[in-house]
Amino acid sequence: EDAFYQAPPTLDTYILQEILDQVPLAGSIGLSNRTAIGLGIAQSTNVLRQRENPSRIIILLTDGANNTGEVDPVSAAQAAATYGIRIYTVGLGTSEGDPQNALDEDLLRRIARITDGQYFNALSLEDLRSVYEEIDQLEPSTASRDLNILWQDQAWGLLLTALVLLLIERFLRHTLFQSIP
Repeated sequence: EDAFYQAPPTLDTYILQEILDQVPLAGSIGLSNRTAIGLGIAQSTNVLRQRENPSRIIILLTDGANNTGEVDPVSAAQAAATYGIRIYTVGLGTSEGDPQNALDEDLLRRIARITDGQYFNALSLEDLRSVYEEIDQLEPSTASRDLNILWQDQAWGLLLTALVLLLIERFLRHTLFQSIP
């Protein structure tokens, strides 16, 4: 009945996997099979509109219809389009079954069309992999993963400590620990 912001846009797939591993399935925690597509688009648009990236996209992955939430998905898609955000919609499964939870392919196609995105349907894990590969081709990213290593040269500190200890040892040898002939 709501959309939740879980992580900022990132290239860190390890962090994303950790976050996804913590997300419970609706049935496992007693939630109904409700999908707030409009709220999800609105939440994503709110995050992406503040970004200066030349390519801003939303990948909307769903197995159902918009059946909850206060935001109309078409209105949310129109708002996303005004910010230059493209939405690639991915429907998992088919439009057959319970009308309350069946995949609404017409809505997903409309959302994609409004935002100059594209609609995909995935019936299997292999289909889903192919969809993501195609989106990668459509949206080449110039972002790179920069590895920042904090380098702190500690040699001077260690050298100074060794010098001070050497001076203390010399001082003690000639004063307190002086050997008697």
